[in-house]
Amino acid sequence: MLNFSNHHSLKRRFQGVLTVLAYHDPLEDLSNLVDQIIVGNLPPISSKTSAILLGLYQHQDLTEISKNIIDPEHLIITLAIALACREQLQPRTLVKNLCDYLQPYPDLCSQLKLAHSLAEQGTSRTIARSSLNTDTLAFGIYCFLSTPFSWNLLNQNMEIAAIAAAYLGHIPNSTQNVRAIKLGMNLGDRLFAAWAGVYDLSNIPDDFYPALKYPDRWSLGA
Repeated sequence: MLNFSNHHSLKRRFQGVLTVLAYHDPLEDLSNLVDQIIVGNLPPISSKTSAILLGLYQHQDLTEISKNIIDPEHLIITLAIALACREQLQPRTLVKNLCDYLQPYPDLCSQLKLAHSLAEQGTSRTIARSSLNTDTLAFGIYCFLSTPFSWNLLNQNMEIAAIAAAYLGHIPNSTQNVRAIKLGMNLGDRLFAAWAGVYDLSNIPDDFYPALKYPDRWSLGA
């Protein structure tokens, strides 16, 4: 039984991921995407950003979200984010769990398994580069599996940084990008509140964020 009584932890994951996105995405586009997903008008998943947002917002139903994504790399991103939100992302089993949903894509699954093997063996990044294309998501997954607790992952591409933020539940405070932090925290609060069912996009009081309380409202079967 999966019990989400710790909504504060889940809220921090939303905030951390949205802050990562605020660093990498045009701020206006990110705000628009969040509003679209809140009102149920998210366009077809055609970008890494929308795949990340879907993983956050619909993390409670892994089977359903896997039906709505065509690009297999987008599916990997969405599932990894969702597993982190469910507190089911374990580095040792991540690739196995992902490959359960990637049966139509054996070549991609083989790359992920290679990334897992390289990380498990402690293979250096220099050697891993010779086995995995550094531009692929598989190499990013290798970097995450090798050092899942390292904030150097934030210097990787956006999707790996987002997975790290969802896994760790926060982001470091050492950044100088105050605008991105503020926007990411606010958008994370907004999206989390919508997920929790206590958010009205058309009526946001000035003291909304400090006053918001989250009900302990659900548990899921594993």
